[in-house]
Amino acid sequence: MGRASKAVLTLAGKFGWRVNGSAVAGMIDGYWFCACQAKPGAAVIVSTAISGLKTLEYRNLAQEIEAATENYSLLDMRNAGNSLEFTIRGTGKSDDAAIRAEKLINDLVSKFKKMGMPSGCSFCDAEGFHAFYRVGEEIINICPECASRVSIELKAMDGQGAEQGSYYMGIMGALLGALIGSLIWLGISQLGFYASIVGYFMAFLSYKGYKLLGGRIGSYTPAIIIASVFLGVLIAQIADTALELIQYMETGFSMPLFGFSFILAIRGFFDNELFNVGKIWLNLGLGLLFAFLGSYRMVSGIRKETSRKQLNIEKLP
Repeated sequence: MGRASKAVLTLAGKFGWRVNGSAVAGMIDGYWFCACQAKPGAAVIVSTAISGLKTLEYRNLAQEIEAATENYSLLDMRNAGNSLEFTIRGTGKSDDAAIRAEKLINDLVSKFKKMGMPSGCSFCDAEGFHAFYRVGEEIINICPECASRVSIELKAMDGQGAEQGSYYMGIMGALLGALIGSLIWLGISQLGFYASIVGYFMAFLSYKGYKLLGGRIGSYTPAIIIASVFLGVLIAQIADTALELIQYMETGFSMPLFGFSFILAIRGFFDNELFNVGKIWLNLGLGLLFAFLGSYRMVSGIRKETSRKQLNIEKLP
């Protein structure tokens, strides 16, 4: 829950409304309103609901508001059923944003009275003010029946979206995917190239492996994929050094020899007598740079997928 901006606090003082998070809500002459500003300078969102609002009435109201758009610095106006939402420019002095929102609210009250339409529930069109509820970041007027129904629906959604699977199985799948990606990386590096697209495929294969083995989709998932990509590049670098050792010994390739060379190649990160440590660290650094450049979008997409915010409904005092 965000903090109230100066514009929101100014509106609260003028109308005598109560602040809750980044929003303020209250009544004027029997009509409820909510004003919200996510942060200073952001647009101010003014919302309300009118009982019995039909298409024709909304069109007439919209025409009158649009005719005075410059007075409010109105950016957008929307309606969903009987609910109304107005977006006001929030840039400039905070007092200016509060003045524009205050003028809009007062004008709306006058127009609602002229139309002869009372305030209503945001969901079912039930007439009158019932109670303020916070749903996510919104503060709206909801009747008891709708509040109960919305609460049940949100709980059902949370139940359906509950995290399933196991992080442990996901880690195993991510590592297997990263190992496959490291083989592709090793093949490219043997040609003397580094390509960020391979980093993308390494992250892609890691995430595919994570999901195939039933990995739990949660807040730790992006970190697991990043760690798997890092480990995949590290293994590819050690394997590359091991292949150089085999080429240096000129004994021909065999799996036992590769295994021995792989273990020996680990010393390449600190043994200056046998290896060019600086070159190995440089190659690792370049590999990681290209890997993370290539996997950035993939990981960002995973982060968005796993950062679903749960909606809650809370009755305000």
